[in-house]
Amino acid sequence: MAITPALAPLTVTVADANNPSGSTLDCGSGLTHFADFAVSSKITIQAPSTSTNNNTSLYTVVGTRSSGRYLDVSEVLTAESVEGAVVISDTTALYSADRIADNISSGLSTPLTSNVFLEFSARNRGDIENSQGPATNRIMLKCDSVGISVSKSVPVFSVPGSSFLTGETSTISMDLASSSKSFSISGIITEQYISKQYPASADIIAVGDPGYSGIPFSRLMTAFEVAQLIQASVDSSPRQPHQHLNRLGFLIPSRVGYNYDYHNTDSETNDISVLPLIPYSFKSRKHDALSSAQIEGEDYFTPISNAAQISHPIVIKSFNCNFAPGQPYVGFDMQGEFIFDILGAAIDLFKGESSS
Repeated sequence: MAITPALAPLTVTVADANNPSGSTLDCGSGLTHFADFAVSSKITIQAPSTSTNNNTSLYTVVGTRSSGRYLDVSEVLTAESVEGAVVISDTTALYSADRIADNISSGLSTPLTSNVFLEFSARNRGDIENSQGPATNRIMLKCDSVGISVSKSVPVFSVPGSSFLTGETSTISMDLASSSKSFSISGIITEQYISKQYPASADIIAVGDPGYSGIPFSRLMTAFEVAQLIQASVDSSPRQPHQHLNRLGFLIPSRVGYNYDYHNTDSETNDISVLPLIPYSFKSRKHDALSSAQIEGEDYFTPISNAAQISHPIVIKSFNCNFAPGQPYVGFDMQGEFIFDILGAAIDLFKGESSS
């Protein structure tokens, strides 16, 4: 559920008389469905790129007042007035194909605007102090096709002499329990907002520069700039985390959850455009892991929201661009492989993928 300010910009007030230890959001007048924002639920504030929004984390609701005009949160926010901002309930606002289309048409720079995206390794290093928005340190891709291939290592041997008795040669196989997983993607790059966030301690960023003191920012870049950014990133190494792309997110519509139950009562009949999105992965649902040491994969079958979008470690082997004279877009194709570990950096044997 999203609440849009009715008559005025969203105003954030810190430590007023009604909420002395937190902050209050004045969402204007005329709101009638604020009850959807229950106490203890989580919210985010999203604003169009033309507005400055310094409050980009996840916040906890502690109450509403005056028929929903005022929303109190427990955290101390930056006091400001934000034109065109919306408040989104993280517990109810799940992503779907329709919602991503709405994000594109609204011009917002902080939510996801594609169900396929590349991710900078900086997003998962833990040295960025504040929680990052869904689009932060990611690049959205507009794809014509996404190909995923799994090649299994299964040597096959002919049994010597087997045809002497039966007149038919017998063969046996040896499943080595090993597969390679690759991807190929093609599409176009158009101008898009690139959202970045750096550690507050980054001394290379001067006072007054975008990103100073860990403040997130977005900039509209041309298709050519985005293509150059990606190729420069592919040419980098893991030593440059804010430059190195090492994860791929691919979100798919889903009706069925981790335990083979429907996500909700409407999942069986809903149009695919409004179904929740889950990350494409190589995990199995709970019932199918009866003989597996890895029995925890629920996150990969849980619909994504503002707070959690899962990506998969990858290596990009090639990224090719095609520039057509006179066209504002850039064609691209890329190939790579899904991997488990990046230079031995896995923290946990069974949870080596990202969910931030």
